[in-house]
Amino acid sequence: MWYANFRNHRIPEIATIIASPASVLGLIISLIFSADHWSVWLIVVIVIAATVTIALAGIAWFWPDRATRRYDLSDTVGINNYLFDWISKGGRVVIWTRDMSWVDPDEMMPMLRKKAEDGELIICLPHRIDKSDQLEGHGAEVIAYETLDTPSVTFTIVHYGRAGSRVAVGRRSGDKHIIQEYSAEEHPAFHLAYDLAQLVRARDNASS
Repeated sequence: MWYANFRNHRIPEIATIIASPASVLGLIISLIFSADHWSVWLIVVIVIAATVTIALAGIAWFWPDRATRRYDLSDTVGINNYLFDWISKGGRVVIWTRDMSWVDPDEMMPMLRKKAEDGELIICLPHRIDKSDQLEGHGAEVIAYETLDTPSVTFTIVHYGRAGSRVAVGRRSGDKHIIQEYSAEEHPAFHLAYDLAQLVRARDNASS
């Protein structure tokens, strides 16, 4: 229901947005009642403070939350555009995926092929498929872990093994596909994803 989503995700944001304007408003009120007489500069300061406060509140309200994205499950274009932008960043990328069904032949595949040729693509999935085989032929490191169940959560690590590395974790929630971004400093989810990728890579190297 819309009100449940509003309650769970927007009320904390509203509280944060209101806190700053409220503190500035308190300062303005104290200036008004402590001033012996009104001057032009006092009026200017109050107008500027009020304008800046309103502008900041508006930006905070309408600016998208870049750490969490919510897509309808049917919005394959939006999800694919996000993944293309995320994966195309510089540096090595680890993709933990189910079946690579989101890889279209026109845009995503050529971009992944280029990253594979540059030695910047690692793919982890339950079983090898045609797409992973093609990318492996272009230089991608492909790990089919086989013994694990198909994951309910997928993730993609960008700038893998470098400072500033981040992970985008995707999961299904009702009729939504939720993508959340984390860095090593922000959340232990990054370390769990990183360690899982390291684990399957080490096991694959040991068995080869």
